[in-house]
Amino acid sequence: MVNGYASEQFRGTVRDCVGCALRARCLRTPATTRVRNVACIRERVVPVFANLRHNKRLTRFTMRGRAKVDAQWQLYCLVHNIEKLAHHGYAA
Repeated sequence: MVNGYASEQFRGTVRDCVGCALRARCLRTPATTRVRNVACIRERVVPVFANLRHNKRLTRFTMRGRAKVDAQWQLYCLVHNIEKLAHHGYAA
């Protein structure tokens, strides 16, 4: 995780990258760089509970009874999932 973004990180020495075909593309100065730090950033990650609590303001349930609370929780999760789909281009 880098600044709230999901990422995969690689750290290697000079001998790790000697035979790599992508060496010239991933380094600015391949001849002088000793340690390679590469991070492939995937996407911004917001934990589900943090999103529901902070952004959707679900600090407590407004219904009483297990069935009603389950229904309210499922509605909030449905909204969360629809927003994830919309942000990734599935809305069009």
